[in-house]
Amino acid sequence: MATPGATGAQHKPHTVTYAGPGVRVHPGELNKLRATSASFRAYVRKKLGKLSKPGRCGDDAEVRVKRWRSDGFAEVWECDLGLRRLYVKPDKKWQDPFNLVFPAGPTWCWSLTWYDVPRAFAGRKCVSEAERTVRYSTYRLAPDYRTPAFAARILVAIAERLKYESGVAYEWGAQAGEEADGELPVLNTMYEMVADGADLTLPRCFDATDPDLGGQLASGEYGCVLDAFYGDYRAQYVMHLTPYQEGHWWTKRLTGLASS
Repeated sequence: MATPGATGAQHKPHTVTYAGPGVRVHPGELNKLRATSASFRAYVRKKLGKLSKPGRCGDDAEVRVKRWRSDGFAEVWECDLGLRRLYVKPDKKWQDPFNLVFPAGPTWCWSLTWYDVPRAFAGRKCVSEAERTVRYSTYRLAPDYRTPAFAARILVAIAERLKYESGVAYEWGAQAGEEADGELPVLNTMYEMVADGADLTLPRCFDATDPDLGGQLASGEYGCVLDAFYGDYRAQYVMHLTPYQEGHWWTKRLTGLASS
């Protein structure tokens, strides 16, 4: 697991907390963050450049920073979207993972643990893979958290959760490893299945050496069988997964396998 702020083991991290809702930073106002690090200011400058583009926030581009910690964490809001984000620095570079976006209520335990997010930034509660709200301080990642099977289980859990949180479908989708810069065809398809009354399960996952299903996979892919049960009707698919970054996986397609 990537551990933000390797220097934190040698030096106690310090935190900068801005008053009220935080400091609002617009393009050309990086001096407002002078109490933070140069690398963080450089990343915020880069983010503001992206947010200023047409189709994003345009002239309303801003990053509001509430807290920054020297070992690689920052609590921010972008523009006026109402979604809290965490910027993290797991190695040498800052990033804003999609799986560290906070809609209303707790976020996923696995994403917080993956980045070793401290409790002061994560909050007291989080949502486990079993869709239970648990204490973040006692949660532990599953032993197989770097596997395609884990990624597939997370994606199914997200689709199930979207029964209740359809308004944040796009933000939640990329957490499961779907392509962050494009559409989310697999998540959207699974959401439609759930909306139509399907119960989704994952009987097994496999690789190219599987004698029965290995031929379904392209080079470098892993697969998981997705069962969609609609009462008396059952449809099976192969979810195709490929390695992403930092142990994550992504999926861009489902292919039909069988129906009965």
